[in-house]
Amino acid sequence: MSRKVNILVLFGGKSAEHEISVLSARSITEALSPERFNVMLAGISRSGHWVIGQDAQDALRKGVVEEAGDCSVAVCPGCQEHSILVYSASENTCKTLEVDIVFPVLHGTFGEDGTIQGLLEMADIPYVGDGVLASASGMDKTIMKDIWKNNGLPVLPCVSILRHDLEENLESCLESALQEIGLPCFVKPANSGSSVGITRADTRQELLESMLLAAKFDRKIMVEAACPSPREVEIGVIGNDVPKCSVPGEISYSSRFYDYKTKYQNDGSPQLLIPAPIPVDVATLVEDLAKRAWRAADLNGLARIDFLLSKDGRIWLNEVNTLPGFTQFSMFTKLWEAAGVSYSSLLEELIELAFSRYKDKRRNLVKP
Repeated sequence: MSRKVNILVLFGGKSAEHEISVLSARSITEALSPERFNVMLAGISRSGHWVIGQDAQDALRKGVVEEAGDCSVAVCPGCQEHSILVYSASENTCKTLEVDIVFPVLHGTFGEDGTIQGLLEMADIPYVGDGVLASASGMDKTIMKDIWKNNGLPVLPCVSILRHDLEENLESCLESALQEIGLPCFVKPANSGSSVGITRADTRQELLESMLLAAKFDRKIMVEAACPSPREVEIGVIGNDVPKCSVPGEISYSSRFYDYKTKYQNDGSPQLLIPAPIPVDVATLVEDLAKRAWRAADLNGLARIDFLLSKDGRIWLNEVNTLPGFTQFSMFTKLWEAAGVSYSSLLEELIELAFSRYKDKRRNLVKP
């Protein structure tokens, strides 16, 4: 790079993972080399309001993006040099931010689901991470399971149910889930993160209550067969057309399953075991399955791919997280650290991958 790269770190957002996003952005901005990068910040409040400049700096310090400032931010398709416009109502002025690349650290809905990626694609701005399709399909658990299943990859049996159908005929939906999946099972909102709205059902009544709960968080829910006493193994993957893997890690806990309280309130004494205490041949198989899952879903940039290991030795693909937690203590970054890639080096490699993907996309013809 002949000059400093103007990088906009975009964080906060409207999802349940707002605070985690702010922590991730704080870690990223502290680790990016000031000799190589000119770091700019933009925060998004829970209502969707963008803040920039000092208000964004304050958000990083406070840990939450508040409804503050008098500025309006616009991403402008067609502007030269990837411009973002900032209008100040109090000063009645409009200034331009020259942005070379965006690092969207927006976990969950409205950030990890293809929405912000679509905005940046329309504006022709390079960005770190997965594209529109991979982000959207990765966010939807039922779609991703279908993609993997249709590519011959191991996934647990599951069915999807629309909230509309639940409201129209709850009893029919319940019976269908019992017949096709049975008990015990897990019920999940199709589009959510951090295990929000996910419950385990061991009885008919629990399944009924779980379906109604999940439907509060999304218009589509997934009922999935439970893997008995699973070990939860995760692996980090980065790359574009040629993925490479970190070491696998395992999450150990004493709670009923790895739910929201276990993840963020330390209920169940969660522990990260890095590298995972699994045989070499199992680790090799996990890496192979992760690469196949990556290619099947057309992932690019980065992802954390999660597995369930059953007592009988079977390995199931569980889900993909296309923008995992990105603090220096998050599973994804710790996995790469164990693989010999430092946090700052990981960031720089992801930025290079984003520029490479953008350059490759521009090779596409738009007319015969």
